[in-house]
Amino acid sequence: MKQTYVPLLRDDSVMLRAIEPQDLEVMSLVENDTRMWDCIDTTVPYSTFMLKEYIRHTTCNFYEDKEVRLTIALPHGLAVGFIDLRNYEAKHQRAELGIVMMPEYQHQGLGKRALGLLVEYASQVLHLHQIYAYVQNVNQPALRLFQSSGFIHTATLPQWTRCREGWSDVKVFQMLLED
Repeated sequence: MKQTYVPLLRDDSVMLRAIEPQDLEVMSLVENDTRMWDCIDTTVPYSTFMLKEYIRHTTCNFYEDKEVRLTIALPHGLAVGFIDLRNYEAKHQRAELGIVMMPEYQHQGLGKRALGLLVEYASQVLHLHQIYAYVQNVNQPALRLFQSSGFIHTATLPQWTRCREGWSDVKVFQMLLED
């Protein structure tokens, strides 16, 4: 019987890959979309030069950089979003998770699939004990994504962030990973 190998960072709908220079346009659109700034704690635009430098200075070593940002791409390679682990704490084997999708690719299940691939990667390759996310109460799609993906809502931080609508509570979601 022939065994079919499915790469860890890919399924039939989406793949996670290293950021490539051709992703700069999509990265710039995401990072500079003022509608998303409330969710990503950004207050100033990023220049193409700054984004190029970010990519250039990444060592591709999660343990050294204390973060990894991956492109969420369709099977043919088109970038549709980004997913990252950041704020890695070696002693506690945990990292914070962030995900952003281009608006035209939201609500298609691609983010959920990418999240599933990242969870598998965090567990099997990075050997993290847990991953967690901070999600604003006003970000209903993200709340649904984490709830439906097996993350547990463990805390609410009242009036934690200021956004266009005023002060927003932030929910903390955690997932304990199997060793």
